[in-house]
Amino acid sequence: MTENKTRIKAIIFDADNTLYTIKTDGAYKELYKYLAEQTDDTITNIRDRHKGIRDSIKREMDPKKRTYSYPIITLLKEYDKDTKELIEEALKIFWEKIIEDLEETPTSIITIIELKDNYKLAIASDEFRDILEKKLKRIFGPWTSSFSCIVTPEDTNTMKPSPLYTEIAMKKLKIKPEQAIIVGDSYTRDLKYAKSQGITTVLLSDTPDGDPDYRIKKMIELKKIIQKCED
Repeated sequence: MTENKTRIKAIIFDADNTLYTIKTDGAYKELYKYLAEQTDDTITNIRDRHKGIRDSIKREMDPKKRTYSYPIITLLKEYDKDTKELIEEALKIFWEKIIEDLEETPTSIITIIELKDNYKLAIASDEFRDILEKKLKRIFGPWTSSFSCIVTPEDTNTMKPSPLYTEIAMKKLKIKPEQAIIVGDSYTRDLKYAKSQGITTVLLSDTPDGDPDYRIKKMIELKKIIQKCED
């Protein structure tokens, strides 16, 4: 990598709905069908109960309770069906469909290709490492050739929003806050703490969310933001 002598040294990205778009409808449809078959209950009952469990942990900061396996295990316990085999198969069905249905965020791949030789690129995501790596492979192929590091709940021991995601990313990248830009689709979850730390924040969204330093609607616009920061 050619040394970048400008002020900005690194770009930190959120992952889900920033670098790619998550489509969950198909995955939940297949999951509920499988769980209904295994419990001899209706798909409607399974869907409603599973959604209720998920809603109950939405604001839970403990990563152990925010896994996708937790609601499945909790639901299957109610039917005395919480065997390792059923849980593993349910998760396999769900994640295979999630990965299959991932969609590239417009211009994200070309933007990453154009940036990777001049900046350190990192990902700060509260998706768990194993699944995050599978998603990145699906979108970017050999993703480690583009991104210097990733930060996940395994590193922070908490979920977003948390200042630890950017703190750890900066330590891994060996940079100061003023040398970084962070891009995310949620101001509160991805950018609020980063802005308070002195990192330049870029919101990738159509909604007037929060108070980021910059707003963009497509990833390709990020290059202009970088240019402004370096002028």
